[in-house]
Amino acid sequence: MRKRFTYKKGQAVIELIASIFTFVMLLVLIASVSIYLYVQNAVVSAVREGARIAALNDDLSGTPAEVAAAIDEIKVEVQDYMLTTTGQTLTDEQVTVTEPDAAEPVGNRSVTVAITYEMDSPFPVFSYLSNIPVEAVATMRYEE
Repeated sequence: MRKRFTYKKGQAVIELIASIFTFVMLLVLIASVSIYLYVQNAVVSAVREGARIAALNDDLSGTPAEVAAAIDEIKVEVQDYMLTTTGQTLTDEQVTVTEPDAAEPVGNRSVTVAITYEMDSPFPVFSYLSNIPVEAVATMRYEE
């Protein structure tokens, strides 16, 4: 009887390469989702911190010049928070601060801080992960 030669070694190499490729893609996906969740958490924290600052800022009920200066100060604080936690820079258009409505009775006024941000992919090789929207809004009662 004669032995037949089979090419099992070649098949094993191809299966190994496919397995390694799948494993690496899974790791990249896990890393991408983790980075997204980290940035989302940082955006929520930045918005809450901005709303806290705005709620305690007396200048938001002052003259229009004082209100504009206070809004700019709050935006800078939110931008600094994002820069120190994630290294991401935000523009003034991405941060929105809504001043308390003077028509509302005292004690019912609120301030709102919002961030609308599009995060670039942490791995630019994968184009389907580009421009991921990250948004957060925080509203707090204005302390007068």
